[in-house]
Amino acid sequence: MSGLQIKYSKEIAKELTKIAVVLPGAPIEVGQIIHFPFGKQGILFFKKPVPWGAFNVITTLANLDVMPQIGPPDQDGDPYIFASRKHVKIDADFGVQGNIPTGTSANGSLKASFESEGSVYFAAIDCKTTKITNLDQIQIDLNKHRNDIVWNETFLVTSVTIASKALIMQSSTKSASLDIAGDIKGLITGSAADISGNAQIGIKNFKESSFIKPWSDNVTVFIGLHRFTKNTFGFQPNPVVSRMSPFETFEVNKMAGELVNSKNDKLFLEEVSALELLGENDFYEQI
Repeated sequence: MSGLQIKYSKEIAKELTKIAVVLPGAPIEVGQIIHFPFGKQGILFFKKPVPWGAFNVITTLANLDVMPQIGPPDQDGDPYIFASRKHVKIDADFGVQGNIPTGTSANGSLKASFESEGSVYFAAIDCKTTKITNLDQIQIDLNKHRNDIVWNETFLVTSVTIASKALIMQSSTKSASLDIAGDIKGLITGSAADISGNAQIGIKNFKESSFIKPWSDNVTVFIGLHRFTKNTFGFQPNPVVSRMSPFETFEVNKMAGELVNSKNDKLFLEEVSALELLGENDFYEQI
């Protein structure tokens, strides 16, 4: 199961550049400090934790007497709809001829045929994010606790994205399938104008899934994370990881400096990029 969870995390990172909640809908809150038991990536003895798979809650900022300021959710929610590239075939039938006008509903059926283990069908609408707004102050306050928690194994949840409705499935084999019916037009077009939380969508049949989240209300789908880490060689490294500068290169620039740091060094908050979840082969698959 851990292997499939890691694949799910990577699929969301590849397709949406987001850090996934595994499993979708799992309870998680802004201000929690979490650990990923399956998340390790890097070079030899310098492997670093990455947010792969399921997580455990270690503690919260409130338990450390650190008070986060949390902003309101986004006013406008976004839809995120995709099927794993090259690995999921989508067939839809509306039972009518001609084009259906934008902004109108249309009942029909949709079949997703999964052609590889761990591939994903993902439909989440009206996704709104809540996040911490006073990270500068939290960084100052957390330095009082720099030796209280194993920070190099944990992450601070700084944002949570919740979908008003979501339907998500991951395959466990190369022959999985998902059949749904109802107001599916927005699932085909991907347009927020064509689907709403009032859409009636039901699962007719599915097989060989590692998990399935039926068309459900208020589903946690993504998180934003920061790590609480030390400066290296007396400077703060550029935390940006890109397709041209993958995670392994970033680690080479950090590992030596961490060997000479002391317990009393000042720590800082560093945003975690979803691209850190991906290895070189994952980038090649996107070509």
